[in-house]
Amino acid sequence: MIAQKIYSTYKLAIHPPEFKPEAPKLTGNSTLQDTRTMSTTRTQVAIVGAGPSGLLLGQLLFKAGIDAILVERQSGDYVLSRIRAGVLEQVTMDLLDEAGVGQRMHKEGLVHTGFDLLFKGARHRVDMDKLTGGKKVIVYGQTEVTRDLMDTRQAEGLPTVYEANNVQVHDFDSQKPRVTYEKNGQTHTIECDFIAGCDGFHGVCRATAPKSAIKEYEKVYPLAGWACCLTHRLCTTN
Repeated sequence: MIAQKIYSTYKLAIHPPEFKPEAPKLTGNSTLQDTRTMSTTRTQVAIVGAGPSGLLLGQLLFKAGIDAILVERQSGDYVLSRIRAGVLEQVTMDLLDEAGVGQRMHKEGLVHTGFDLLFKGARHRVDMDKLTGGKKVIVYGQTEVTRDLMDTRQAEGLPTVYEANNVQVHDFDSQKPRVTYEKNGQTHTIECDFIAGCDGFHGVCRATAPKSAIKEYEKVYPLAGWACCLTHRLCTTN
């Protein structure tokens, strides 16, 4: 009753008497909201983070016929300006091919089938291609991988929201998870079946999930890094 009175007052103030739009039906504890400042979208998977991992996941889902929306707090130009690693291992190359975005990587990337070690004036070749049954690495910047994924997603007309403010995840462990964000003065809600957190270690998804719901998978190598393979001497402080 109170909500109906509020609506009646609002209608008289906004519309002239001769224009009488039908009042919305309110049930239970429903409250009147200004729908001009809110929007709701439905998809199967909401992906938070449109870096290379989020973009690649979105492309793989698209290839599998699964709808997804990507939400990124930065602009597309900012994402492309971030310079990261530049060597892709075989498993990543295969995954990019599976996603259908490996053409430029094969055309412009620099393939490495092995490397050389120098020891006491002699050169020793480590043939990765031969020792691993044909596996290799390719020098191709992560920025270029991101560009290929962004261009492909745009060409397919797939939705990506850049410059999304105040991104939040809700009810991720329920049957009706959702993601909310703000953009251009509006609050937007994405209702989905699953939320994929691809926004990094310090992102909102990891911060929102309780520790009991997080499982970490880590592979620790016994070596301290490439330096210990190339030199054997005391470290200096200068």
